[in-house]
Formats: sequence, structure tokens, C-alpha cells
Amino acid sequence: MVTLAAASITPAHCRAARGLLDWSLRRLALCSGLSSTSLRDFERNRPGLSLADLAVLRATFEGANVMIGHAEWSDDRTGMGVWLMPG
Repeated sequence: MVTLAAASITPAHCRAARGLLDWSLRRLALCSGLSSTSLRDFERNRPGLSLADLAVLRATFEGANVMIGHAEWSDDRTGMGVWLMPG
């Protein structure tokens, strides 16, 4: 079952996660099994990835120790962020 959490990954999160890992679109495609064309289109805010594809994308990044999730700051601001975890 695909959750809405998987859908919360945005094109900006994808670009940021790739940047943290120093991954090309080609490498992300190889690691995720998604096409580089679909990933490029997603990063350019074009439709095309399904919820299942987004779940695969999130799992690929999590497998490489990159987390995408909700953050809260001490001044009560909240938002989404991308973090490279130790490991």
C-alpha cells in the first residue's frame, strides 16, 4: 500500500536529495529503477510519476541515508526538509 507520505516528495526535494548524494539523474534512475526521462520531467514540475513511483523514489533516497520529512523549528515554524543521515 502506498501512503500519502510518499506523495509528499516534491521536485525540489528530489533535486536536493540528489545534490546531497552528488547523484546524477542517470544514477538515480539506475538505483530506483525509474526512467531518467520520467525523473527529469518530475524535477521540472511535469506530471508523470505515480504514487507508487514516488514511494520508490522515497525508498531509494532512504536507502542511501537521505530522509525527506517534516521539520519544526523553535520559533514555531514548520516545513519539509531533506537531511543526509549518518551511516
